[in-house]
Amino acid sequence: MFFKILISKIKLANAAGLLALTIGITLSSNLFAQNNPSASLNEAGVLQLVADQPLKNMYSFTLTGVSFESEDAAVTFFEGLNTELVTFRVMLESQKAVVMLQRSKQPAWSVADWNNYLLTLTTANPIRN
Repeated sequence: MFFKILISKIKLANAAGLLALTIGITLSSNLFAQNNPSASLNEAGVLQLVADQPLKNMYSFTLTGVSFESEDAAVTFFEGLNTELVTFRVMLESQKAVVMLQRSKQPAWSVADWNNYLLTLTTANPIRN
């Protein structure tokens, strides 16, 4: 009897822990995207960093007005934009994406240099419908 009670309490604790972990991951991913400085995505689908702000490692941008057939299609598209200098992550449910700059590979680059790189990258592969 003691073991049945102990096992049921362990199962309940595991279920509560799993729920707390799931909620925590969801909240942290949303806060993660919200705490990053914003980049801008123009109508042509070109991504640019804010020129008069200090350079950061990560920027978020909204995907409002950009639609994908599915989340898999969005992930595939953004994976295609990844290079040795930038990595993209999409959060389609919140209509946001994140670009992470590999600044250690170009430590001397300024915001203008990164914007030139992003201009070339997203002109060739615009982020739009």
